[in-house]
Amino acid sequence: MQRIVLIGMMGSGKSTVGRWVAEQLHLPFLDTDQLVVQAEGRDIPRIFAESGEARFREIERRVVRGALESEPAVISLGGGAFIDPETRALVKERAVSLYLNPGLRELVKRVGDGSTRPLLAGQNIAETMRQKLEERGPLYAEADYTLHTTGMTPERVGFDILTLLGAVGRS
Repeated sequence: MQRIVLIGMMGSGKSTVGRWVAEQLHLPFLDTDQLVVQAEGRDIPRIFAESGEARFREIERRVVRGALESEPAVISLGGGAFIDPETRALVKERAVSLYLNPGLRELVKRVGDGSTRPLLAGQNIAETMRQKLEERGPLYAEADYTLHTTGMTPERVGFDILTLLGAVGRS
């Protein structure tokens, strides 16, 4: 079994679906946002506030590289990680990538007021998400697979991933 990387916007369900898929495949689940927090000893909003987005992206790049050098796992990338050309190339080389796209309306609903998300804090959530999706969408589309997940449960998305990867029925 190889490394499986889930990409997409914040609120796309990468962590929830990733945990489910990892459990079904008996693989470790790695959430790069959590790994950044562990590596830095501070939460992401604090990293952004104290060190800025550029520093966060450096840390994130290092953490993603480490995750991709690990044993097979299901890996959830932070929403902006796949935008980095170096990270994108590394994912393409070392993993199968899946873009989870629930659509803008569902993303906006899922992120709520955005208060825990530094790129949304103090912004018009719907407009900021629309802009981010417009900017990032073409890069996300470079993933090996795109799954349109509007209205789907995490389990359904996970089952579709297992089916797509030919892992249904394996234990």
